[in-house]
Amino acid sequence: MIKLTNVSLMRGRKVLLESASAQVFPGHKVALIGSNGCGKSTLFSLLRNEMSVDAGDCVVPADWRIVSVAQETPATDRRAIEYVIDGDRNLRRLQAQLHQAEQDEDGVLIGKIHGQLEQAGAYDVEARAATILSGLGFTNVQLTAPVTDFSGGWRMRLNLAQALLCPSDLLLLDEPTNHLDIESREALVRALTTYSGAVVLVSHDMHLLSLVADRLWLISNGHVVPFEQDLAAYRSFLLGTPATKNKSEKSKPKKPNREYLIAAKAEVSRNEERLEKLNSMNTKLQDKLADPKLYEDHNADDLVVWQKKFHEVETALLRAEKLWLTAIETVERLESSTPNKNSNV
Repeated sequence: MIKLTNVSLMRGRKVLLESASAQVFPGHKVALIGSNGCGKSTLFSLLRNEMSVDAGDCVVPADWRIVSVAQETPATDRRAIEYVIDGDRNLRRLQAQLHQAEQDEDGVLIGKIHGQLEQAGAYDVEARAATILSGLGFTNVQLTAPVTDFSGGWRMRLNLAQALLCPSDLLLLDEPTNHLDIESREALVRALTTYSGAVVLVSHDMHLLSLVADRLWLISNGHVVPFEQDLAAYRSFLLGTPATKNKSEKSKPKKPNREYLIAAKAEVSRNEERLEKLNSMNTKLQDKLADPKLYEDHNADDLVVWQKKFHEVETALLRAEKLWLTAIETVERLESSTPNKNSNV
């Protein structure tokens, strides 16, 4: 169990956390909510032991393995699947020890290390890594491509795959659905719901939170407190709008929920198609902007054009994602309140 007791942390004169208390038990799936700059990243740094408290106590079990997604990817010629497996440092350490033991022809040590490798999952690690990468959108051909072949967004997927593969007791995720298409997001949800350790995540993806998080923590004014309301109230909190309906909305006659549900599901499908197209365009534009030739002096005008297109697609993608999430929320709400009938919707 991780336990924060009256933790205060300052950077210069700025108070980042003040008398913050919280507990993370094995298996908890915690979502951190709050405005930008409220202290979510600070809490992540504290859990990664990158910062020390000015007052109070932050107790992290010494044997807990804490994993987070790397924010940078080295320009390496390592194959994608090998790069992902590199994230399991214990496994790579054992493999190096085995190689040395074989060089020394130490039969006793070789047998011992083989047993440790089996416990570490060494003999099916490539299959597990390939499964994770496939879920995140990588093709079989891409598994053996060098890391340098991938654009920034795809490299972040590689880093996410590293974190998901590596054995851990606590997984820290900061906006993990960035750079992911719909199918990859669903793969991430499956991975997190079957993950046995604790998860602390920051995300504005309501669909992800509704399926993964089992508790919300509100970080505000340096304090960490449980957010006892539902995700609809959380969404209103993010948007800065009250989670109540006005009188005119209440006075409107309501159509049957099943009729709304059919329309909402159709809207989800339309937005999924739109997101697929925009994500495809976004990936192609990222690849284009990753071409070093585009940054040569004689291509300055073309660079401006491609950067403008990329900005336009990024803006459209954010808008489409919000519409998709809203439609998903509507479907989930209506499904929970619509009587179950024999006829299919």
